[in-house]
Amino acid sequence: MNDLKYAVRQLGKRPGFTAVVVFTVALGIGATTAIFSVVNTLLLQDLPVTEPARLVSVEERTEKARFKSAYSLPEYQEYRERAQFAEVAAHHLSDIMLNTGEATSAELALDVSGNYFRVLGLDPASGRFFTEDEARGPGAAGVAVISHELWQSAFGGVPEVIGRTVIVNSQPLTVIGVAPAEFHGTFLGARPRVWLPLGLYQRLHPQRPIAAWGQSTWLQLFGRLAEGVTTEQAEAHLGAIALQLADEHEYWEGEAPVGVRLRQFSALPAGLRDAIRGFVTLLLVSAGLVLAIATVNVAGMLLARGAERGREMAIRLALGARGRRLVTQLLVESVLLATLGGAVGLVLATWLAEFLATVRPPGAGAFQLDVGLDGRVLLFAVGVSVVTGIVFGLAPAFAATKRSVNETLKDGATGPKRLRARGAMVAGQLALSLVLLVTAGLFVRTLQTALDTQHGFDPENILAIELNLRLNGYDESRGRAFYAELLERVRMLPETESAALARVVPLGLSWDQTRARIPGVDAPPGESGFVVGFNVVTPDYFQTLRMPLLEGREFADRDREGETRTIIINETFARRFWPNESPIGRRVWFSGDDAEIVGVVPAGKYQSFTEERTLFAYIPFDQAYGPDMTLHVRVRGSLATLMGSIRREIRAIDQNAAPISVTTVEDILGSSLFPQRLAAGLVGGFGLIGLALAAVGVFGLLSFTVAQRTREIGLRMALGARPGDVVRLVMGRGVALVIVGVGVGLLVAMLATPLVRGLLLNVSPTDPVALIGVVGLLAAVASVAAWLPARRAARLDPMGALRTE
Repeated sequence: MNDLKYAVRQLGKRPGFTAVVVFTVALGIGATTAIFSVVNTLLLQDLPVTEPARLVSVEERTEKARFKSAYSLPEYQEYRERAQFAEVAAHHLSDIMLNTGEATSAELALDVSGNYFRVLGLDPASGRFFTEDEARGPGAAGVAVISHELWQSAFGGVPEVIGRTVIVNSQPLTVIGVAPAEFHGTFLGARPRVWLPLGLYQRLHPQRPIAAWGQSTWLQLFGRLAEGVTTEQAEAHLGAIALQLADEHEYWEGEAPVGVRLRQFSALPAGLRDAIRGFVTLLLVSAGLVLAIATVNVAGMLLARGAERGREMAIRLALGARGRRLVTQLLVESVLLATLGGAVGLVLATWLAEFLATVRPPGAGAFQLDVGLDGRVLLFAVGVSVVTGIVFGLAPAFAATKRSVNETLKDGATGPKRLRARGAMVAGQLALSLVLLVTAGLFVRTLQTALDTQHGFDPENILAIELNLRLNGYDESRGRAFYAELLERVRMLPETESAALARVVPLGLSWDQTRARIPGVDAPPGESGFVVGFNVVTPDYFQTLRMPLLEGREFADRDREGETRTIIINETFARRFWPNESPIGRRVWFSGDDAEIVGVVPAGKYQSFTEERTLFAYIPFDQAYGPDMTLHVRVRGSLATLMGSIRREIRAIDQNAAPISVTTVEDILGSSLFPQRLAAGLVGGFGLIGLALAAVGVFGLLSFTVAQRTREIGLRMALGARPGDVVRLVMGRGVALVIVGVGVGLLVAMLATPLVRGLLLNVSPTDPVALIGVVGLLAAVASVAAWLPARRAARLDPMGALRTE
């Protein structure tokens, strides 16, 4: 306690120094804690259920050595009936149209098995959950469980909600229960408003076949291990069931199961776990580098302060104090500084975590992450603060007790070893900053390369309104009439330049492909034809996207059902099979039917920015109706005004219809680069913070050096040295630090940047533009930081400098 009181008095005497150290530490701890809160939310947090450690996800290992996490309904039923060591449940996230009595809106729902809530070990906040008979289809009862949030917002939280009716996809359902307040479903970020029994799925989605064995795979499985059963035992048991199913049923080639893998159940979808784990690890390492830079910076400042307190420490040692006692006292000061920095860092972390919670890919407005500072995050922050305080305090503390008492009391000089130690720290800061900036530079180069990619169309000023008439119970004839009227109404709006429908948006979340056979060209070995991506579009689609027609014609009213199937192909398709001829009028076998090629359009990117040249074709909507389409509208006026107008036109046609999402094509393209944009922003921000801290380190070291060498500089100037000579003397040390820091940083960057190769698009981890640009930026900032104390040294009065002591 005496050491703590003394530390408070010492820091109070130097409020400026204390504030700088606390803020520096706060930057590092705040950044690291905020990113750890994201890691905690995505990877570490357990679901608010009973004994989450006994929950496991079920994944089949196939003959092709792939892991399958989606199952058909019959497959799930087989696992559930045969499993003995674990009770297996199923869930599926789907879009619905929900009407609670006031308005219809597109929402998320979870289709679940009858044992879903029992396997999770949950109790309802009100009412009850499904019984097995209610969930068993196709004669399942028309019942639903609503979320606690919906109960409060739409029904005022009254107990009388039980027995009320909600309309889901035009089907009346009776509310039988309310989910617990803290439970938001079993898919991370997705907040379902309603839980529905699996047996209702076919009734609510009549145009989706779900009964085919192994073909309509849409369910994810998880289970609860029986008491006393290990994961290995359950894995072997379910693996034996998988082998039985492989013998009893037919699978696509190479897709038959050969075993089962059980992993700790997580709300993070199985197919995204590894990618998200790698991404957040990158962010956590980047934040950790900022903390390391801050720690080194503070250690350097404490070394300088230790030099100023050299006489004090020498007197203490001369009076009989032990070195260990002084180390303890100095460590108390450094830990106190780190604790204060950690407290301020928690405030910064809270703000950054709140910001990160609002960051989501375009079009993902229904998803929400609860990124907050829970007990685990607070414990992490406290631990990091204490460890950081010890780390940055050890070197200065030991240095203060290793100096010669006689020399220190005689002249208080700072030895060259201490200056070299501070120089090494500053060079280390520069190196770590360069690693961060190079990584951010690679992501910026990725974005630049992707944005320069030829899309084959102009994505600016195009609204994309996603609709799904299946959710409103529309059959094909009603759906065709709805879309025809909607197009007519939208084209009449004054803000509309042109409008069309398409099944998918390029580089969006969905992707369709089929097979094509070309007369006279052999299909790939073992394949029934060439894989071709496709889109279903209405006339004016190419005009709306400003996609030029290279040959032939666009679709017209004559390309309708009952007439010869027509397709428009991309340039890659045309040049692949007819390199020196026109493909117009050629007939190909396309998606199980004969089709005539009537046009050619430029090639573009369809699924991802990294894809190779892809065979692609367009089919007229009138020959391939689908209930789920995206309305594309090129806007000549205000986007916001047109959004509201289109919503009104949709309600005018059918008051129960509503868009699934309303966004822009540019935002959809941007969602394909969301990880790169987020990484570039966060890692770049961390890099700039690190660069600023490194610049402060250079400035502080050289300022300290100038102060220590004031008499020497004065003597040099008295003997004839010119101001330029003094500037070169001081700048020389700064340049040496930059050279060492850049050299070490480049070496570390060369070793580290290949780890982010998976996030780079058509950019090498050793991209010269990124490397040269970052090195130039680092050298420029460090040079300015070095020039300021050099200029001050050059302006010293020789007589005053010689009388400095």
